[in-house]
Amino acid sequence: MNEVAVVAPVAAQMGEEQMEVLQNQLKQLESADLFKVLKVALAEAERKTKAAAKQAAKPVKEKKEKKEKKEKKVGSQPKGPTPPQLRQNCAWVNFIKLRAQASGWESYEVTKQKEVIVMPGSVEHGGKHVFADSVTEKKPNGQALTHGNAMSLAAWTKKTKQAVYDEFLSTYVEEPEAEKEVVEKEPVVRKTAAEKQKEKEEKAKKALKEKEDKAKAREEEKKNKAAEKPAKPVKEKKEKKEKVEKPAKEEKPAKEEKPVKEVATPVKEVATPVKEAGVKKAPAAPKKVAKPEEWTCENDGLLHEWSFKGQKYLRNYDNEVFRQTEDGEMGEWCGIFLQGENRIDDSVEAPVYDDEE
Repeated sequence: MNEVAVVAPVAAQMGEEQMEVLQNQLKQLESADLFKVLKVALAEAERKTKAAAKQAAKPVKEKKEKKEKKEKKVGSQPKGPTPPQLRQNCAWVNFIKLRAQASGWESYEVTKQKEVIVMPGSVEHGGKHVFADSVTEKKPNGQALTHGNAMSLAAWTKKTKQAVYDEFLSTYVEEPEAEKEVVEKEPVVRKTAAEKQKEKEEKAKKALKEKEDKAKAREEEKKNKAAEKPAKPVKEKKEKKEKVEKPAKEEKPAKEEKPVKEVATPVKEVATPVKEAGVKKAPAAPKKVAKPEEWTCENDGLLHEWSFKGQKYLRNYDNEVFRQTEDGEMGEWCGIFLQGENRIDDSVEAPVYDDEE
């Protein structure tokens, strides 16, 4: 008999009625079918018991917090106020960048070492100005004007279009420097030498008194411990046995001493070098100090290739240093090169450019 046929009609019943129907059906089964039903029932009961135990022991998973978005890095330094010597140049680059993004730009030239690269003008695509012929399958949105492109465009515009630069100068206003927070110093206490000496004496007296009090406390503690211990009986000292004097040995006649032959040992004369008066050692040669590297470029607002301590950088006339990427483009901010100290000052914060992509 099929077990499903037995269980199916029973599943439709509820409560006591279901139990009565099930008992009546079980009574009608043969022994072989009854064992099959019992096997299925035991397996189902075991499965449900394990599922219930597993559900009870399952820990509640805590919700993970969302990861914070990483802030965009500008070189190795956080954003901050632009140094005074770079403010006007940065403002000029931002002026050209905003102007180009709003109304586009024409073809311009970029000078890199002994090469002159002609950059294409802009076309409007998707409501934005991008480089002509830059819309491809890989870049369906085209190539917009980056900050590095804006620096080159600003340098070219400054050389070729004085009117645009004069327009910028007429609108440029130097921003005042932020006032530094004044840290309040602790007030200085004025004392005379006599007052200071008196303080030292009082301090020494206090330390001596503390030392004497500790010594007295230790002595009292020892006395108290000694009083608490029971007195031990004094043991009678045993008399020492007298030593038996041994008879003195007869003294033997002393042997005649043989005369010792004197052996003359030649004394070697050691020549001691005589220092010549008035002769001084020559002073050691002074160590050579590495001279700072002499490097310069045109005051065109562009970044030029520059090598320093085996590394490749991009540097402009204002000694503003960026790292050079493998493609020769502008990388992360490095700092300001100090010519006199022959080092890059990475403590100078990176300049801030408006509308930076």
